[in-house]
Amino acid sequence: MSDHVFDAPASTMASRRPAAVIQAAKEGAQPPDFEVVGGKGISASWVEDACAWRPAWPALLLWHRVDLRWRPARRGRRWSRPNWSRWPSRRLPGIATRFPPRRVGPRSRDVAPSPWGIWTSLTQVFSPSNQFYDQRVRPQVLLLDIDGTLVDNTAQHIAAWREVFSRLGLSVDDESLRRQIGKGGDLFVKAVAGEDWDRRHGDEAGERHGAAYKRRLGEVRPVLGANELLAGLERLQVRPVLASSSKPDEVEANLKILGKQPEDFLIIDRDDIQTSKPAPDVFGVGLKRSGVGPQQAAAVGDTRWDGEAANKIGVRFWGVLTGAGTEAELRAGGAEETFPGLPDLLEFLRRT
Repeated sequence: MSDHVFDAPASTMASRRPAAVIQAAKEGAQPPDFEVVGGKGISASWVEDACAWRPAWPALLLWHRVDLRWRPARRGRRWSRPNWSRWPSRRLPGIATRFPPRRVGPRSRDVAPSPWGIWTSLTQVFSPSNQFYDQRVRPQVLLLDIDGTLVDNTAQHIAAWREVFSRLGLSVDDESLRRQIGKGGDLFVKAVAGEDWDRRHGDEAGERHGAAYKRRLGEVRPVLGANELLAGLERLQVRPVLASSSKPDEVEANLKILGKQPEDFLIIDRDDIQTSKPAPDVFGVGLKRSGVGPQQAAAVGDTRWDGEAANKIGVRFWGVLTGAGTEAELRAGGAEETFPGLPDLLEFLRRT
């Protein structure tokens, strides 16, 4: 019988030795050559006997958690630092097959990730900083329509167009006019009255509409939350770009209703483009002058024509139910999000 022992510090063995082995030792299972070396000691012969006791195998599986050195039994020998790479199974063939050594070194790549690792990966994928998940990224530039989005003038535009068509001998119902609101005057008349009528009366109808709308400017009010949105964009460091198909004088009149000056904004109006909405000219010029790409911008409007213009150049579109468009029409125009009002839009931007 060998006099060599496996020794470990008392604190280590007390916390890691299986309860079944400790109980067996208390009942006298240890051999005569059992000896304490720097703590608790277990002789090699007793290890072999314990391994032959099959019910104790699950408990013995914990032995690989401590460094069991093969050394002569000497009292007072100081405990050295653990060496997890050394294994007594090389010197104990009886337990080499029962307890194969654990792999030493860093974790393998094929190890299943922990729940915390999975959560970290998901938060990185859906993080606003991820360029592949840009739906909720806060834009650097917000392309804002004016009519029906910042100023509540849908009813005044419908009344002005109805008056114009009536004086030129054409009867048009309000629903037909509402569905075309959002287009510029060059396309609006053609969509409502037809190409032949537009060829004969289009220019005159556009001039009459401008005069009729100006007479109703006293009835126009800002959309609820318009000024709060503009102030909130400044706090969020999002640049507003006013993109409208209206004529410059109409844009200036609408800004006065908001209490703003044209010098405070980058403005794109009818004089800056060739074709009005739903052509993408107005938003394209806005992107070019603001110096950002389509992925760093978003367009906001109240009609489907705003959405079609934005989608044609790859700009995401958010619709607001503050003007002529319905939610179904905004979705048909390609809106990623729709909001009941401008305060909801501002709250959405704060969360992104």
